[in-house]
Amino acid sequence: TVFLYFVIFNKITDGRTLGKKILRIKIVNNNDNSSVSIGKYLLRSLFLYQFVFYIVRLICINVLGKSDYYNIINICNSLQYYLQIAIIMFMMIRADGRGLHDIVCNTKVIALDKKGNEIVDNSTVIKRKKLDE
Repeated sequence: TVFLYFVIFNKITDGRTLGKKILRIKIVNNNDNSSVSIGKYLLRSLFLYQFVFYIVRLICINVLGKSDYYNIINICNSLQYYLQIAIIMFMMIRADGRGLHDIVCNTKVIALDKKGNEIVDNSTVIKRKKLDE
């Protein structure tokens, strides 16, 4: 269901899940603000929601012994933790606020006005005016 919602629903609604519609934001391609392909939604979701680790857990619980299973779970938990930290650090450090998932997929999240047009960040306009003076 998570896959259906964050991949298929994003594609059908042109990058706007229900929460994004409420917040008036949208996922677009970084270069030209065009619609994102279903492959990019899938890759983006793999980074953000880490389906791979859950699949590994399901496979390991049926294949491995108890101690090996717990070792794999500890490794998965550590990898998930470091991946989440990397995503958050990229978002905090980068001026454009794009996380690791956005960089890998070449996407970004844009803000929309009530009519659905992109809102230009006024802070960059102000910074440019100050540099020109």
